[in-house]
Amino acid sequence: MQAQKGDGIVTGRPKPVVSAGNLAEEIVKVGFIGVGNMGGPMCRNIIKRSNHQVTVFDLNPAAVKTCTDLGGTAAKSVADATKGADIVLTSLPMPKDVEKVALGDGGVLANIGKGQTYIDLSTNAPSMVQKIGAAFAAKGIPMLDAPVSGGTTGAEAATIAIMVGGDKKVFDDALPVLQSFSANVIHMGELGTGTVAKLCNNMLAFCNAAGTDRMVVDLDRHGREGEAYRFDVVGVLVRERRVYVRHVPSAFQLS
Repeated sequence: MQAQKGDGIVTGRPKPVVSAGNLAEEIVKVGFIGVGNMGGPMCRNIIKRSNHQVTVFDLNPAAVKTCTDLGGTAAKSVADATKGADIVLTSLPMPKDVEKVALGDGGVLANIGKGQTYIDLSTNAPSMVQKIGAAFAAKGIPMLDAPVSGGTTGAEAATIAIMVGGDKKVFDDALPVLQSFSANVIHMGELGTGTVAKLCNNMLAFCNAAGTDRMVVDLDRHGREGEAYRFDVVGVLVRERRVYVRHVPSAFQLS
């Protein structure tokens, strides 16, 4: 299935490895900062699935090695990963970590220049995204917030969804890099909308988990029949997501 574009959504199977002889895309210099449980698989997929030149930094040398073993280049610092990159990506645990790496001494902002783009893949706070975005804009540097959904399994398989906020032209220019580690890249709108979409996604997941827990407790009160219902009927309904198919479109019409 070929990738398709429409309404800001780009979907398709993860692209195969492209050989240097058939390279149909511009080689992009990527600085990747934070290669832990989520960042590591995403970074490795960029290296494996494209010819982009990837420089990697993390506080854990073993995590960096999993990327350099595939062809990435180790950076000595955040500054080293930032300088010379066309696109700088961060994937970090908490908003405070993103703030420190992006805005702190020796961070991304202090070392990035005109013609470069900053993209944060972390699950961040909308207020922090706006704070960081404003600081970068003051220096003339575009930023995209691009949190991901799909967990470590999706990150490994390059099937994660990326919800992106920011200027559409900047999004389009960054798309070849984002597609190298995601099968579903969605432009949500202005800066910050990617983060809002991700938090809404998390909220829905937590509500589903809480509802499912309550349902299992109630079904367990009904013995063996409840057990059969729990594993057979509920499993089918969850997989087919009929509730969402029926109710989500009408909810949007009311909003």
